[in-house]
Amino acid sequence: MSDNSLNPHHVLNFYKLAEKLKSTLRHSWLSDQNRQESVAEHTWMMGMLALILLPKMKISLDELKVIKMILVHDLAEAITEDMPVWQGVENKTQKALAEKKAMASILSTLDNKTSQDLLKICEEYEDRKSPEALFVKALDTLDVIVQHNSADIKSWDDNDYLWQLSPLQDEFFDFDPFLRKIKKEIDKATIEKVEKVKKLDKLNQTELKKRRT
Repeated sequence: MSDNSLNPHHVLNFYKLAEKLKSTLRHSWLSDQNRQESVAEHTWMMGMLALILLPKMKISLDELKVIKMILVHDLAEAITEDMPVWQGVENKTQKALAEKKAMASILSTLDNKTSQDLLKICEEYEDRKSPEALFVKALDTLDVIVQHNSADIKSWDDNDYLWQLSPLQDEFFDFDPFLRKIKKEIDKATIEKVEKVKKLDKLNQTELKKRRT
């Protein structure tokens, strides 16, 4: 059981685990193609997006909660490592259980209050019911698809092509009109990128038709 107050030992133990996110690689490649991006880099980009988009949202959001949620939403991957989004959809229950166990392990290094506060934020994100959770999920999705568009298309596999226009990710942009406008621009960029290499047949054809009408 964690102590009731945070002490230096707690902080350093937590650091050792969280630091692993700097070297935990994601499925997406960087724009210079030297390597795949890390979870920490993905989290940083979400923070940057929140910084510029929070003032544009029509719904009032708890900005501190948003930042906390961004920082911890993938913390479990310090233990579980990253899973491509489509694999996460296919193995939703298994993924949730693994991440819950990992979060319990990571947060056990902290005092009770800090641990419970972060766990509450993580659970709120996973529930996808609060405005803050829906906003953060939209940012998470935005970064995934824009990062794919930023990378060389040679790094894409068949699932990448399908996910770029998938209705499963498109719905998150309904949170706010401005996010919907951004998604429209992203979709345009996706189609143009794929059209250049003459592989439009690899995209979700139903969604492709919607976006071209």
